Amino acid sequence: MILGLCALVLLGGGCAMAPSVVEGNWYLAFDLPSGWVMVPDYTVGNVALPSQEDVNREVSDVILQSVDKTIWTSLGRAPSEEETAIMGEYVMEDYSIIRVLRIDTRRVVPSEAEDLGNGFYKLKLCEDGEDCQIGGRYNYDYYFISDAGNKYQFMITTNGQSYDSAEEIILSAQEVTTQ
Repeated sequence: MILGLCALVLLGGGCAMAPSVVEGNWYLAFDLPSGWVMVPDYTVGNVALPSQEDVNREVSDVILQSVDKTIWTSLGRAPSEEETAIMGEYVMEDYSIIRVLRIDTRRVVPSEAEDLGNGFYKLKLCEDGEDCQIGGRYNYDYYFISDAGNKYQFMITTNGQSYDSAEEIILSAQEVTTQ
């Protein structure tokens, strides 16, 4: 009788642990801090112009950014009046950008990348202060391989903000459940 009860509890326990559902408009969902937004990839030349379109599964790449305004990324010059008219309100400093790219499943994550666990990898591009960091680019790229085998690459650029919060956001990525 006790054995039967244990079996029933074990069977019931398996039913109680339904797979978690991750909701989102894109392929990945993130725990974004207050003020952060997800927008379609938007770099046009040196001008970062966020699209007014919503993020959806038809968009292949997205931007996670710490501000909800246009980000002017051109080094060494301020925007012209014409550019300002197109952009509206913009920022030139105190921002973080995470560019998230869906990459081909056949692409191999470089073997030098550090395995962070749970499908995440961190690849060092160059030493601190070297050329790969021009314009605020972080000297590491991140990769995520989902349980389904889908692959993503993350590239961070900051100006006046720490890379730490960007890394936390990347590591919060979960693949969205499709039905």
